[in-house]
Formats: sequence, structure tokens, C-alpha cells
Amino acid sequence: MSLPSIRFGPSILDAHNGWDELFSGLFPRNVNARSGNWLPATDIVEEEDHYVIKADLPGFRNEDINMTLHDGTLTIKGERHDSKDESNEGRFRRVERYHGSFTRRFALPEAADTEQVSATNKDGVLEVTIQKRANEQPRRIEIQ
Repeated sequence: MSLPSIRFGPSILDAHNGWDELFSGLFPRNVNARSGNWLPATDIVEEEDHYVIKADLPGFRNEDINMTLHDGTLTIKGERHDSKDESNEGRFRRVERYHGSFTRRFALPEAADTEQVSATNKDGVLEVTIQKRANEQPRRIEIQ
């Protein structure tokens, strides 16, 4: 099953906020109701010369996260395993931390330089930095 890409821009944020308000009482935040998979909270920031995507991934090691970039789409995948273990069997009174796999896709704007992407994972926050291409300036063409 292919998940839709998230496009940068205010229209997707408006639509997302509207759906959040409409369904806020029905489903836990950041859970994909169709598949049961959870989605990490993500912020996207545009700076003058780069974009930053920050995803909350507490407890994830670098090897638990798989990132790919193909045809202008950044894909972030990961999996959090169930926190229950044999020593705690039957003792949980409440489980709120999501587990299972997730996939987030981001369609990058044309200004993104897909050759200059870096990522860090620190204190439970994955931070992906994508540089913008240098603006190509129009040049005057002399007519002979």
C-alpha cells in the first residue's frame, strides 16, 4: 500500500488542522486509524537557505530508522517494538506509548538540493536538513 506524500505549504496544514479538530475525540493523535500504525509528530521549517524536518522519535537508535530520497520524495521509516516484556507480563495498568512501524513521506519542493541532505538523531528528535539550491539569476541575452 502506498501512502500519500505530504506537500509543503499552508493548504496541507489547514486541511490537517481541520481533520484533527473533526476527529480529535475518535482516534488517538498520530495514529493511522486504517492500519493501526502510529505516526511520529513532525515539524517542517523553511529557513532562508535550507529546510528542516524534525520528527519526534524517542527511544529510536540510528539503526532503527531508515531514510531514503528518491524522485524528490524523502521517506522516513522506523519501528518501535512493544514495550511489554516477559518480566512485566500482566502488570501493565495502562499502555499509551505507541509501538509498531511508521512511514512518513515528504515531497520536497523544487528549490531543495537533494544532493545536500544531512540528518542527526539527538535526544529523541530526528532532524533532517535539506539545503536549498542557489537561486539562478536571470541573465540578459544580447540580440545580434
